[in-house]
Amino acid sequence: MLDDSLTAPLTRTLADEIVGRLTQAIMSGELGPGERINDEVIARNLDVSRGPVREAIRQLERQGLIVTRRNRGSYVARLERQDVDEVYTMRLALERLAVQRAIQYAQPWQF
Repeated sequence: MLDDSLTAPLTRTLADEIVGRLTQAIMSGELGPGERINDEVIARNLDVSRGPVREAIRQLERQGLIVTRRNRGSYVARLERQDVDEVYTMRLALERLAVQRAIQYAQPWQF
């Protein structure tokens, strides 16, 4: 479950460093959708107290990467079909705008 992203020594403030490492683990698929986030295991692997790990989990919950269920624990959020559709719709709009601007402002030597 845990690799270097969650076991290497810390170099920044604890909660921020843990947020970064958990985000990296989620984005890389090391921690998959629906997987339980065990604050005790993470704290032990990072050699920190559980407080900063819990703070990091709260931050990631506010960002929508983690879902916490009362008396059940915290889990990596699952994307619903609608979430994926919204992301692709926004990406398509941004990419269209980027192409339009590139064409509008590009110099002849850039083509």
